[in-house]
Amino acid sequence: MIRSGGGGVITSFQLNEVLIAASRAPSPCNRQPWRFTTTGEAQFQVALDHERLLPVLDPYHREGHIAVGAFLETAVIAARGAGKTADLQYFPDGWYGQKELRDLPVARVTLDPGQVSRSDPLCTAISTRQSNMRAYNRRPLSDLHQTMLLDSCSAYQIPIALTQDLGLIQEVATLQARATEVMLEDPLRQEEFFSHFSGLSGRGIVPGGYGLAQCGYGTIHASMMSLVQLMRCYLLNKEDAAASLYSAMVFREMMSAAALGWVSTKGSSRIDQVLAGRAYAAVDLTAAACGVAIHPMTHILGDYPAMKGLSDSLAQLLGVTSGRTIQMLFRVGYARPVPKTERRNTGGSSQVRPVT
Repeated sequence: MIRSGGGGVITSFQLNEVLIAASRAPSPCNRQPWRFTTTGEAQFQVALDHERLLPVLDPYHREGHIAVGAFLETAVIAARGAGKTADLQYFPDGWYGQKELRDLPVARVTLDPGQVSRSDPLCTAISTRQSNMRAYNRRPLSDLHQTMLLDSCSAYQIPIALTQDLGLIQEVATLQARATEVMLEDPLRQEEFFSHFSGLSGRGIVPGGYGLAQCGYGTIHASMMSLVQLMRCYLLNKEDAAASLYSAMVFREMMSAAALGWVSTKGSSRIDQVLAGRAYAAVDLTAAACGVAIHPMTHILGDYPAMKGLSDSLAQLLGVTSGRTIQMLFRVGYARPVPKTERRNTGGSSQVRPVT
């Protein structure tokens, strides 16, 4: 919980707490691809950290901008938790195209020292939120939780949709499993993905990444899966064995969902992507606040030619009209928590690099 200061002043301690809280936002492969600098006593700027992007899996950095949007939404909620208002100015030093990557700030955030009338109840969920990759228990989503999730990002005028139709979930799961295979068919994509995933690639624990623990597999389960992978390696090469095993995991995970959800925008400009990230962060924190597990499953949304047919099939299957872009696909349900992923250290000045 972020503590509120008195006297209408933003302290450096409060500002640092907002930044630490924002750094708990979700991001692809847990890359946390943001960098920020304080530009005043109550102001900071956020940009993409080019060294923490996924240039092969996310070649146009759409997911990177979504992650920065999630960072911004978490910062806004954290500020409200301290009784403050956060004012955002998007792309203050200039806009750039949806396939460009420029070393410019995505947003400038100014904290207003005036007290807001009430804090945001989602603030308490920031410290407990997680992307839960384990198989869920298939209990239907309650009407209350469905309503809360659907209403969570209404402020952004970005629609969120949910389906509990088992037939539709199975069709999407089949597409997603195939998308996982396509993603891992290319050696460069496979190398980039498994460089951030512990347990299937033989790399052991990946600092700052995620892995079998976040899929709900303990030591015994992980050992059994390693044995299964070893057996498959006798029939397939090592890379194909890992891809086959992970694809099966993805199908199982999606089929265990109580519901699937997606966030779509009218276009896919940089501001569309950032706002989609803010909307998803609101859904993510709402899920955490009401005890619902959530897991983004975005392999099928990859922006490279080999994935286009599958992503088009997904849009058609979900009834997403031409001209709209699915920015996020996720599953929700009920499950025990999993171990949290590592967060980058934001406490020292050496971790805060200037945004130019």
